[in-house]
Amino acid sequence: MVERALILGGGGFIGSHLAARHAAAGDEVVVGVRHGRTGALPPWIEGLRIRPVDLGDTEQIEDLFAMARPTLVYHLATATAQTSDHLRDPFKPSWLTDLHNLIRLLEVASRYQPEIKAFVRAGTLAEYGNATAPSREDEREAPATLHGTAQVAATHYLSLVARHLPFRAYSARLGLTYGPGQKRGFLVADLIQHCLAGQPFHVREPSGRRDMIHV
Repeated sequence: MVERALILGGGGFIGSHLAARHAAAGDEVVVGVRHGRTGALPPWIEGLRIRPVDLGDTEQIEDLFAMARPTLVYHLATATAQTSDHLRDPFKPSWLTDLHNLIRLLEVASRYQPEIKAFVRAGTLAEYGNATAPSREDEREAPATLHGTAQVAATHYLSLVARHLPFRAYSARLGLTYGPGQKRGFLVADLIQHCLAGQPFHVREPSGRRDMIHV
């Protein structure tokens, strides 16, 4: 069966690979990106429809869902740049933007799209924060940043409301994801570049233990 996939945040590293896989399977793919941002989307993906959308604007979300008529929704659009925010401004409500966007998306999806079979939201390792490593999905989170705290709230919110939604809904806490096309600044991408150049590579936290996920 041909799926109709709507990928929000599809201009990023993970989203672009997800779009390519769905397109290769013959599915219809619509990618929602921030205005003026096509990101890592490769030009060779045929049949891909790219649409700008402001997740803070309910009307724009409604128009996007009406156009895409998705059977699958992937929500990968999160403000990952905030992971370095260590309580610099804890009273500024903008750190809750990701949670508000999730609530808005679920409301629109529930009201307008009875065809949706599944809604998948990407979480983050930042939710575990200072919890004991290696992290277990059944342990209590200990976020160390405002971003991680907002993501924990979003995970629990989705788990709570999932039973009342007309489609299946999941959070996926993606670990350290790597693969082709990843930009510099990430462990595996930097390590490969240093090895190819014959240069030494400094691992900042050699005692850290994380499972790597290939994209």
